[in-house]
Amino acid sequence: MRNLQEFVERARLQPGKLSVANEGPKAFSGILARLLNSRAGIDTNLVAYASVVAGVTETVGGQTDAILCDLALATQMARNGRLRPIAVTTARRVAGWEDVPPMSELLPGFDFAGWLSVVAPSWLSSMRVGVKSPRRSGCWRNEWAAVAAVGPARA
Repeated sequence: MRNLQEFVERARLQPGKLSVANEGPKAFSGILARLLNSRAGIDTNLVAYASVVAGVTETVGGQTDAILCDLALATQMARNGRLRPIAVTTARRVAGWEDVPPMSELLPGFDFAGWLSVVAPSWLSSMRVGVKSPRRSGCWRNEWAAVAAVGPARA
């Protein structure tokens, strides 16, 4: 499978046959895997792993057909050719990954990015954590994308 369209077409032809690794129903990747099934009108076998590392390992080894995971965590495997990214979950292409299309190109309106932030109790002194106050230095946040990727053995 070289792209999301081929993945969806194969899933429609073989309902319940393709397996998608994720971090379970309460994690971002698990929610997105279920949303992908719903929006694309497909039925994939969602396989929950205790960690994304275990899911990536199983996908690279061919035990699952694809994985939905944080792009940053799949980067090394994708860069060395062990995973093939087929789509990102953001509405637009991700900087540094311009050759990987967003899911919204096939599934209009699909736009899901995660947000991470650093927070602390309001009583915690900025001296204790060694940083400036967020009010003075701006908001600490980082947007990230999840990626759908397939292992090379399933190409």
